[in-house]
Amino acid sequence: MSKSIGKTLGAFLNATQIAQDLGVSRSGIFNLIRSGKFPKGIRVGNSMRWEYEDVRAWIDSQKGMKA
Repeated sequence: MSKSIGKTLGAFLNATQIAQDLGVSRSGIFNLIRSGKFPKGIRVGNSMRWEYEDVRAWIDSQKGMKA
């Protein structure tokens, strides 16, 4: 498990942290959101944040799709 995604419950992650952990670009994260393939985050001021639990659940669901 990577550094950012290994955070404790209740933690919020930003797009840069998620992109680094998944090995994709920030724009790749937003492309996944636009296509409905990644959880929508919440707006905090001018930034977007994602709850750790939502990102973890998405990652787990992607592992199940590899077959």
